[in-house]
Amino acid sequence: MLKSLPAQITAITAAVRPARLTRNIKFLGFFSVALVLLTLLFTTLFHVIMESEKQDHSWASGLYWTLVTMSTLGFGDITFKSDIGRLFSVVVLLSGMIFLLVLLPFTFIEFFYSPFVKAQQEARAPRPWIRRYATGQNCRSNEPGRRSRRCAGPVPRPIARRAA
Repeated sequence: MLKSLPAQITAITAAVRPARLTRNIKFLGFFSVALVLLTLLFTTLFHVIMESEKQDHSWASGLYWTLVTMSTLGFGDITFKSDIGRLFSVVVLLSGMIFLLVLLPFTFIEFFYSPFVKAQQEARAPRPWIRRYATGQNCRSNEPGRRSRRCAGPVPRPIARRAA
């Protein structure tokens, strides 16, 4: 059993093929860049729509509103008064649901958690006692040809010797 987190990370990255690990990291980078660009686009559109409604908010407020709306929290402290602004809010909300609540978890599970679990299973030491019980090597009974209930599988037959 590995004792420290760096040792576990080293063992797992050694078990996962380097090409696959590189591809997974590139995909996560692409996903992160797309999410940041979408957030910046929504922050910019927030300012354009707010200026058309004659409301003044800082860039920090626009980023705050975008992140709160995309994460489906929606505190309601900054609201639009026009139908275009409300429609924009719905678009931001739905895109946030798709990106943060659907794509992000599936991306993490598919590209990082599944390879992690697979690498752990492949790195496990075999358990020889399971094979012994499955083949009946440790099964004993008082009667010949019979085995105790805890043993599974057929009774092993003795090997017949050929006459020379």
